[in-house]
Amino acid sequence: NHGFFHFDGTSWRPVLSNASTDTGTVSVVSFVDGASSGFVWAFDTGRTIWRLVAGNWVRSTSGSPLTAPDTLAGLWVESASKVWFTGSFGLLMFDEATGYGAKQAVPSLGGTGATVVRGVRRSPTKGLVAIGESGGRGVIWAFDGTAWNVQSVLGRKLYAIDLDGNGFVVGGEYGALLRQQ
Repeated sequence: NHGFFHFDGTSWRPVLSNASTDTGTVSVVSFVDGASSGFVWAFDTGRTIWRLVAGNWVRSTSGSPLTAPDTLAGLWVESASKVWFTGSFGLLMFDEATGYGAKQAVPSLGGTGATVVRGVRRSPTKGLVAIGESGGRGVIWAFDGTAWNVQSVLGRKLYAIDLDGNGFVVGGEYGALLRQQ
């Protein structure tokens, strides 16, 4: 039995279970994030994007430019009106006022191994930064206001990012934790 569960302070209860995804499989939740109880998002292994609306989980994939080869790898709710999705396609932003934007590609390093963006965050001093992998190596990309550019290349693939004051902490293969200030 897979799906979404809610903890009410005493026990866990299913709020969405055995739901069919956009690919016709049973839903297995991969990521969930939110800015408030009224702006919570999630996605599952079937490439279905879910949103919590008035206490109910509803599909929110409609209008998304994601297609069959695209896979989701990360999600970050930036504010009460903006959410970012990351994956094999690069980055995808949803804004409450305008809906889904266009997919934003990141530069590939070439070589063997896919290019996958796994996380994104915004710093007050560094702007928008994304992490992931390309060509079997870890990559940090930075957005210059027009395009994504390679900022750093590391020997280990990167899987997680979070803001640490004005800098970032990233996690990667073999337990690597790196801090960028």
